[in-house]
Amino acid sequence: MRKIIASLDLGSNSIKLVVGEIQKNKLNILACIDILSQGIKKGYIVNPESALLALKDAFKKAEEMLGIPV
Repeated sequence: MRKIIASLDLGSNSIKLVVGEIQKNKLNILACIDILSQGIKKGYIVNPESALLALKDAFKKAEEMLGIPV
């Protein structure tokens, strides 16, 4: 069974998503996604709908790149 992990960074300027796989106690990076942030200002979510759309876009790009659900 594969051990897939993901990390998400929500910033005011960009949203970053990193997906990796642990094999033999080493982390292999499978995908790095960096998109423009929306709905977030100074670390606070000010527009939940826009922030959610940006998050969905980041996950969609990662899933398209990898061919597996994240």
